Amino acid sequence: MISLLRPWSYLMIRPQTFDLKMVNFYLPLSLALLTIACCFFINQDGNTLFLDDSALIKIGTFIQTLPGFYLAALSAIATFNKPDLDAFLLGKELYIENEDGNKIRLTRRRFLTIMFAFLTGQSFAFSLLCVFLNSINFVAFDYATNNWLAFVIAGLAYFIFWQLITITLWGIFYLAEKIHTPNP
Repeated sequence: MISLLRPWSYLMIRPQTFDLKMVNFYLPLSLALLTIACCFFINQDGNTLFLDDSALIKIGTFIQTLPGFYLAALSAIATFNKPDLDAFLLGKELYIENEDGNKIRLTRRRFLTIMFAFLTGQSFAFSLLCVFLNSINFVAFDYATNNWLAFVIAGLAYFIFWQLITITLWGIFYLAEKIHTPNP
């Protein structure tokens, strides 16, 4: 059962360096707050945030196409024959704990496979979240008293979306640049 949650182990990489915190939390949170503020000032009505033609639902439709690309990247990284990928990451020593609590020092390959496994899992979750929010829209958010709740839930959904985008861009940077940079 615990193995079903393993794709989210990317968030458990330690130590949390400034780069990891920036890409995983600070930047997505800032963009989500900005996005939800724009939604509030443009719309000011929470009961339309999850309709079929809303931006969030359209983004969810786009995100549904990404798991295949993430799985392709994951497969390529896992099987790519390049010795530098099996070298430890430069800079701070990053590690993750396995199910037994043992620390595993991350190589470039392991870091990237954990990252793209996370992106695959999170894109599945985000797509399902958008379908769920769209299907319960009229039941849960049709009341003016739940307007604030709609914006909070949309803010969380936008946080997940922006987290997907920032980590994807960081992963692309690693695939395009870092894996071709030899270790000293």
